[in-house]
Amino acid sequence: MILFFAVIYTEVTDERSLFPSANSKEIGCIGGILIHRNGYILCVDVETYIKGCLGTTIDLSASEPVLQAQAVLLRSSIYYCREVSGDIFLDEKEVGFCYLSREQWRERWGDDFDKQYEKITRATEDTKGIVLCYRKRPIVGSYCRMSPGKTQPAGGLFPYFKQVLCENNIKNETYQMTYRFHVQDEIVIGDTDEDGRIGYVFEKGQQKDAYSFAKEHGLNGPFLYKGYDRRTIVVNGIGHGCGMDQTYADALCRLGQTDFMALLKTFYQNVTFEKVSW
Repeated sequence: MILFFAVIYTEVTDERSLFPSANSKEIGCIGGILIHRNGYILCVDVETYIKGCLGTTIDLSASEPVLQAQAVLLRSSIYYCREVSGDIFLDEKEVGFCYLSREQWRERWGDDFDKQYEKITRATEDTKGIVLCYRKRPIVGSYCRMSPGKTQPAGGLFPYFKQVLCENNIKNETYQMTYRFHVQDEIVIGDTDEDGRIGYVFEKGQQKDAYSFAKEHGLNGPFLYKGYDRRTIVVNGIGHGCGMDQTYADALCRLGQTDFMALLKTFYQNVTFEKVSW
């Protein structure tokens, strides 16, 4: 019988992994995130992984404290997954962020590489090892591009969310989009809540929640509202509206907020900052 093994190797970076492992000699990697590429498994440490994901999860034109806050949220989610799994290795699918290697970023940014890579490196290193915790346990570092005027309140599994009014968002040119459907599409808008948001939509007789409907039709987010007539849906904001609103966070920085910890406490309640290692 012939056995085929995937090759596991460690990405060559300017950082050393900080995560000890009893089986590191066997696997050639001492803990971290396993990235699957072209039949190989790339093992990267958490800080390298955050650098590779930062540019895919936020607009790098954002203010430095927002980039730092985003790095903390990514790290918090990673350590949350680490705690749930109890393993020193996490598969990239478990974490769910999009990772690009240094070489991939160089190819994407071209002549702008040094400037942009310096941003993600600085934001990661300035917050190294810091995670946001609720009752001493890492939180799910939820964030959105732009809430529909206010972030989602705490509830259920996420008691640390804080509802924040983000009135500046409405001035953003990408805040709102309109979706108009035809009679033959057989779309019927369901009930709305007190804020006018649509909870569900019937499409060709099939009930769909707002998130599923928005995703299928390429809309910016699940915050659907009745438009000016029976065949118009208005979408406010971009994303699910939970956790840190990146657009509003950047607006706060431009008004003088310079501390990423204070910025994060704007969007999360009853949380602490803890220094962790793998």
